[in-house]
Amino acid sequence: MNANPSSTVDAHQHFWDLDQFEYPWMTPDLAVLRRNYLPAELSPQIRRVGIDRTVFVQAQMNSAESDWVLSMTAEHPWIAGVVGWLDLTADDLDEQLSRRREHP
Repeated sequence: MNANPSSTVDAHQHFWDLDQFEYPWMTPDLAVLRRNYLPAELSPQIRRVGIDRTVFVQAQMNSAESDWVLSMTAEHPWIAGVVGWLDLTADDLDEQLSRRREHP
């Protein structure tokens, strides 16, 4: 990550894709949130307010979601980091951690 020292970073933001993942916490009373929210929508919003980079924070306990966001970082370099989820009791935890280290 080669961020400009004077960059403005949003240190906590989410994406969700209801076609790919289930979000059990997104109950009917949260209808305003119950739609896809993806980088194409966030990008112009952060530019407009002067944010240079963001840090994605997981919206569910699923390592596939972390992989999904990591796969978008090449196309959206303003995603500066991912706070994802891993099952720390998984037999393949070392392998999962190694895969994530490929994304600085």
